[in-house]
Amino acid sequence: MANIWNPYRFAYSEYVVPLLCLSLILIGVIIRWLIEGRKRNEYIWRLLLMFWIFTILSATILGRGRYRGDNLNLHLFWTFRYAWTNHSWRHWYDIIGNMMLFLPLGIILPSALSVFRRLLRTFSAGLILSVFVEVYQYFTHTGLCELDDIFNNTYGVLLGFAIWVVYRKGICRKSKLLARSFILSTSGIMIVLLIISLVSWK
Repeated sequence: MANIWNPYRFAYSEYVVPLLCLSLILIGVIIRWLIEGRKRNEYIWRLLLMFWIFTILSATILGRGRYRGDNLNLHLFWTFRYAWTNHSWRHWYDIIGNMMLFLPLGIILPSALSVFRRLLRTFSAGLILSVFVEVYQYFTHTGLCELDDIFNNTYGVLLGFAIWVVYRKGICRKSKLLARSFILSTSGIMIVLLIISLVSWK
């Protein structure tokens, strides 16, 4: 899953990515100059949304070689079980990487498009994108199609949305507390699992 932590590995990425970034920055500068108020911020967030979807597709589809062997795994949570029982830091690395890849999407979507300021809609968008990626990998043999990846990706979107609720929306104190509790409890569970795995290493 090196592509997750270094997503821009496709052909000519050393040229395409800088040009894309410069183009988006230039467009962003023009938007800030021509448009005022909240609309300006929404347009900038939409540019970020385009860039991050490109990043996700770069990590999961572009530049991937052909996967050899059976590329379908429908055993839910197998990566968690394997990482735990075999003390596999590589699998923990992959699990966290899948979540982190989609986490920004949960922040950017509701910031860019008001229609996604509801949890179910953001959740559905993340789920659909993740399923699309996995199905594409299955039929093109460019990766391993796994239920775990869909779960991790969608969970990352939910974490991102919770962060958005706490730090961006900030309208209802109750929502803030619920979202903060969700983030802290989830982070705590993951940290505890990693510590136990390290301590019990044989």
